[in-house]
Amino acid sequence: MHPRSLFLLVLLLATSCLQADPLDSAVSGTTGISTAISRGLHWIETHPATLQDGGLIDLIDEGVAFYLFQKLARQPGLRRHYTALLQQRMASLGALPEFTQWVRQPRKRLLDHYHLVLAAWLMQRAGQPTALQAEIVHQAQHALVTTTAPFPSIPLTIAVFLDRLGDAPAIRLDKLLNTGLVERIAGGNPPVLYSGSPASPQQQRFSRLQLYALIHEIIALTDFGHLAPSPWLAVRRDAVAGFLERAMRLARAEGNYDLLAEIIGSLYFLEIPPDATIQAMLRELLKHQLPDGSWGKLPLDRQNKQRHVVLTATAALWAYGHVDPVPSPGEHRYTSRPDG
Repeated sequence: MHPRSLFLLVLLLATSCLQADPLDSAVSGTTGISTAISRGLHWIETHPATLQDGGLIDLIDEGVAFYLFQKLARQPGLRRHYTALLQQRMASLGALPEFTQWVRQPRKRLLDHYHLVLAAWLMQRAGQPTALQAEIVHQAQHALVTTTAPFPSIPLTIAVFLDRLGDAPAIRLDKLLNTGLVERIAGGNPPVLYSGSPASPQQQRFSRLQLYALIHEIIALTDFGHLAPSPWLAVRRDAVAGFLERAMRLARAEGNYDLLAEIIGSLYFLEIPPDATIQAMLRELLKHQLPDGSWGKLPLDRQNKQRHVVLTATAALWAYGHVDPVPSPGEHRYTSRPDG
């Protein structure tokens, strides 16, 4: 089957899976959630990341999205589709000479080690383990004990994914957990959230960076929602969720729909039910989606200013708007290894 035809079938199935729900009926004068998700999926399919458009980071982020969509898709045909896309994305990433060059680059930031360890984890989960995994792991272990981190969340997330890969993180995980933002918030010492006047641009940026750092702790500890919160995280969940609900208001006030979507996704990973605040923020995402399925260009520190928010916002809407679908009679038409 031609890949475009296959994707049109996927969009039809996705729309049929997302039946009318309280969020859909509560949205007045905005695109319905089913349509919004279908538009987001269409944008993702028709704007694939490349080395020239988004680079290696966006290629990994696409893999993350497919890994999450695989979890969100309850319809077997959709689940197989995103499983196949994840396999394809991680196999093609591992075959790139530029990926090998990145691994063997002599000087890397801790953030580079995070992305490489994450890529190795996604490749393993996709059944496409990289031959470079031992190098990636060894370098990350060495970096954890020799490199100073701008945020404690970075070594923590590296260590969590190293542990998932079955390798010792070089620093005890419980020690890193005790220095992370989740523990800091649960201990009653949350980061200050700067927004608007009289906060300086530097203070506002620092707030955003800390929020993204916290989000990545939650992502790592829950494996993008594939794992329920551990007992350690569960006893800290209410404090973290309360902080994130305040942070959603900051993201909305700044018009930062990428950050807003990331926060909503984190609340989903923490298994927080969609209360009135979350539903209001989901309506904000719906209201600001453009007809082409994107949320426009945002002032992100990325080569492509559109892709990441489409990935995260589509996932956030799907996470809280998804319902069990009626089995589709066309399900058997899906292939397990789509082309392109």
